[in-house]
Amino acid sequence: MANGDSAVVGVDLKTQLNDALIALHTSSSLNISPSLQDIIVKADASGTPTDWARRVQGVAEWSTDHEGPLAGQGGTEAKVAGPNMSMKLKLDTTPDDGTDNAALVEIPLLDSVDFSLTQEIAETGGLDKPLWRYIRPDTRDYEISLSGTYVEPTSSNGAPYDVTLDKVLSRSTDKVPFELNVLGVTLSGNVEIGDTTLEAETGGEDAQIDMTLAANSDLTKNGSFESSIEAAFTAFMNKNSVDVGMLHYGESGPESGTVKLSGSGYYSELEISMSRGEPITVSGTVEGDGKLNKATV
Repeated sequence: MANGDSAVVGVDLKTQLNDALIALHTSSSLNISPSLQDIIVKADASGTPTDWARRVQGVAEWSTDHEGPLAGQGGTEAKVAGPNMSMKLKLDTTPDDGTDNAALVEIPLLDSVDFSLTQEIAETGGLDKPLWRYIRPDTRDYEISLSGTYVEPTSSNGAPYDVTLDKVLSRSTDKVPFELNVLGVTLSGNVEIGDTTLEAETGGEDAQIDMTLAANSDLTKNGSFESSIEAAFTAFMNKNSVDVGMLHYGESGPESGTVKLSGSGYYSELEISMSRGEPITVSGTVEGDGKLNKATV
């Protein structure tokens, strides 16, 4: 049974990104997965018959995950999703007048927006490498999931739904430019409208619409988040490697004489989740490139 005096409290085990503590993260994990290869033999090394399985260590891989609220400029206070976020689509709201009057129009009465960035990871390495997984970043993608109150398309603020439903029903292949604004940062590009669901219940509840928008161009980012999360987005956008570590912190910083597990890798996922009236959260996954190291702080 572990000595209670040496047990590490979860709040004290923290994650670093490029040697700086990830700000405001509420949970983190480090996952180590050795690949155990099965070997079924008829007899053991001494020649004694056996029907017990044997296993040997193969290639090992590791990853880290972190999640927490997103801060505004200054990085000291978490922000709630509300007027500081908006989702806009560039639409021609008068398609029947024979002219292209496309303009950015905010989608009204959204309850939630989930913005997901993913990066495919390609494996590299050879027999000359130690038995760890080696990787490089490959294809990138992003997806936006919207959920909110359904607005009558012919009403004064229903134009976004009028045009997007027309695109879905007509199977239009036109790209749809978008702007997602979060705490002074603007993410923009072109998307295709994917799965669309209308849901209507009894009991006086508003009808709901869910919509998925899939990437159809490069992503552009303008503005900066607070420092550690900005470092994560910069690494993803530029396909840069990051250094990550999990270690024991005390009141004034890393505890001297304790263990630090660290390595380098690439972000495979980054996600911003925004629900009305709730903290804006950001989560990320770093896939390890090569060995995970153990050292004393």
